[in-house]
Amino acid sequence: MSNALARYLIEERGVRQDKVDALLQKSRETGERLDAALVESGILAEAEMLQYYAAQLGLPYEADLSKYKPLPKFAEKVPVAFARNYNLVALDDVRGTVRVATCRPLDLYPMDELAGILRQPVEPVLAPRVEISELINRSYAQKTEVSDEVERELEEEGMLDTEFDFDEKTDILNIATAAPIIKLVNTVFSQALRMRASDIHIQPSEHKLQVRYRVDGVLYDVMTPSKKLQDAIVARIKVMGKMDIAERRLPQDGRASIKMGDNEVDLRISTVPTNFGERVVIRLLEKTNKQFNLADIGFGPEHEETFRTYLEYSTASFC
Repeated sequence: MSNALARYLIEERGVRQDKVDALLQKSRETGERLDAALVESGILAEAEMLQYYAAQLGLPYEADLSKYKPLPKFAEKVPVAFARNYNLVALDDVRGTVRVATCRPLDLYPMDELAGILRQPVEPVLAPRVEISELINRSYAQKTEVSDEVERELEEEGMLDTEFDFDEKTDILNIATAAPIIKLVNTVFSQALRMRASDIHIQPSEHKLQVRYRVDGVLYDVMTPSKKLQDAIVARIKVMGKMDIAERRLPQDGRASIKMGDNEVDLRISTVPTNFGERVVIRLLEKTNKQFNLADIGFGPEHEETFRTYLEYSTASFC
């Protein structure tokens, strides 16, 4: 594709041969893709680059994504860090195939990974990076609103005063059992179960609190609640695990059990003190031994048919 792009620049755009050769050499030495180098150098605008790829690869190009509404299941299943890192966002679902906007048409791994996360076939649509970022923001706005709503409700009840003393056990318990905090923690658990996460990490830093899920061995950032909610969230989880909510200087372990639909899930909870508050790690263990069909684990109809065909072969067929 790089050679074809180089010929296009020379023959169609009139770019000098030596300039193209220099960019190709830089691409080989640094590992940077030629298309990225061209956009960065200003030789081609991103829109021109995407239109070139659209013509070469036979893919649709959308210059404006404002007409598309966020697809709820995309934000529910796909970690926001994954979407932002690879600049991917769902546009719509057409007869079981999710059309996904991308500005990196040659990066095949993220699209394959996304198909596995959504458990549906995906179809790329080329779009400018800024349009994709805007739709990502709109798609994940609801998650931010949950945290903001909880903070607002607690402030109205006077439970998030900056002078609040979290050393008093009774006060911590009052906040830990407040309805808004219960709602937020339940949202964290339900989203993790929908994404089939194996672990939940609640990691405090100096200025923010980060909720991360481990899905298929990879940690994804999924939510950033207000730093003000940190002690209340940790206290709520400790209450669930029958742990000492007044002890914040020593590591603790606890257990709890939750239900989501027909599934019952065991929680193994561990807390560790850090310089910025307690860090929480929760292991999710489903009690129900579910059996998944091939579609559940990411096989498309064509792949499933091929797989079943090979299953019917005898060992002698491969000799």
